[in-house]
Amino acid sequence: MKKIYNRFEDLHRDLIKEIGKKGKNIKVRASRTRELIDFSFKYNFDDYVRINSILTHGEYCEDKISENIDKWWYVKKQLDSDLNSRRAVLDFFDIDLGNPYCYISAHFIIRNKKLIVIVYWRSLDVKNKLEQDLEFFSYLADEICDTFDVELDYIKANVGSLHYYTLHYYTK
Repeated sequence: MKKIYNRFEDLHRDLIKEIGKKGKNIKVRASRTRELIDFSFKYNFDDYVRINSILTHGEYCEDKISENIDKWWYVKKQLDSDLNSRRAVLDFFDIDLGNPYCYISAHFIIRNKKLIVIVYWRSLDVKNKLEQDLEFFSYLADEICDTFDVELDYIKANVGSLHYYTLHYYTK
């Protein structure tokens, strides 16, 4: 998917279609799933997210930041010392977690006053997690944009397993 999505609804619809057309049926932990392996897309719907985050997932976003506050401060420190840093990476992976995060890391790159965020997911559930995860990374991008007076260019999602549990699966 080469385009940059500006509306969540359009992205969600297209992801479901892609999974329907190109996905494979598998069984994971006793759940039937339809999945695409090694998938990516870009989005920038920060106006939608900025409003929705406060109303729906603001607490979720704050909790995830507080759980990773030292790592989050590291990202900001890297950008504060060098706005062109390539070291501004928020690492979520923790082998000791019983149920590890589905996202692995977020890389914040600023060039020419534009922010690009590259996020790596090991697993992304289109039905149950897509909206809150995209809001979370938009929320982080907003924080960086506000702190460093830059504009969000886009967020790129790189997903190991993009999937939809077939119990919820439908095509339109």
